Amino acid sequence: MAAAAIPLVTAGPAQAANSLDCELYLLDKGYKVGPKASKACYMMNGSLLNKLANEPICATTLAAIGVKGTDAQRACTAAM
Repeated sequence: MAAAAIPLVTAGPAQAANSLDCELYLLDKGYKVGPKASKACYMMNGSLLNKLANEPICATTLAAIGVKGTDAQRACTAAM
């Protein structure tokens, strides 16, 4: 008897949002993403609890370097 080959299909791990999503949002809006913006976005890595705690800090930090308030908020939210 020959064993039938059954292809194994597995789903990849769910892609969690992270600081890269924040940076990509900023780039898409035409902002230069330098070290300060990257550092602000990096705050959005980690657990959901960490993200919720750091979202206002991320947005405030981005706004302080010239990102419009709504864009700053949306960039940080993109990393949720």
